[in-house]
This record gives sequence, C-alpha cells and structure tokens, in this order.
Amino acid sequence: LVSPVVNVDVIRMARRYGLKMPGMQSSAGVTEGGGEDATKPAKPAPNTNQIDQINLTCRGVNLNNFSPTANTELAFTLERELKASTNYFVSGTNETTQLTGRMVDDANATNTFTFEVTLKLKRPIKM
Repeated sequence: LVSPVVNVDVIRMARRYGLKMPGMQSSAGVTEGGGEDATKPAKPAPNTNQIDQINLTCRGVNLNNFSPTANTELAFTLERELKASTNYFVSGTNETTQLTGRMVDDANATNTFTFEVTLKLKRPIKM
C-alpha cells in the first residue's frame, strides 16, 4: 500500500472545519485507529467559527475635576452592570466579563478617558 501525500493546507482546513481524515487526530485526543495519543491533551480545539468573547474599548467624559475617583467608579459600575446581565454574559468564573488593560486619561486633548472591557458571552455566536 502506498500512503497518499496530504497537503498541509488540506490538513489545516480539515482541522478548522472539524472534518475527519483517516489517521488524523480528533479533538478528543484519540486517533481514528482507536489508539490514545499521549502527546496531546484531551482538550477540544478552539472553534474559529464561533465568537465567545467581545473586547470593548469604552470612552467616557473625564470627571476627575469633580471627584478624583469618578472615572474609576464609572468603569467599575459598568463592569458590575454587565456582570449582572447573566442572561448574556458569563460571571463568577476565571473566564468572566471583566475590566482589562488600563485606564488612559486624555484630559488635555479631549477631556475624556478610555478603558477596556472583555465580555465573555454565555451563548457563543456561531458563524
């Protein structure tokens, strides 16, 4: 028997779209021949056709002239409200909706500040 030559692009496409090819490892860590593959953990591959996280960059009016903690309070209030929306976003785990990055104050040019929020979706969007 002569084994066919498999193009690397074909293998990548098969993995991306979850196609099975003879001898190719499945996402559970088991090859089609039935043997356990000890070199790979039994972790499902990330799905490139699904959105499970949204990164937001938020901009707000700089209120530090009124209160030195106003910008921080605004950012944390938004985070708390998003976490309370448990119908849409994951809350209470390591992979949760949270503030990420740092707060950037642009008071001189635009009198605003920016911060980032990562939203972990409860139900991923499948493409």
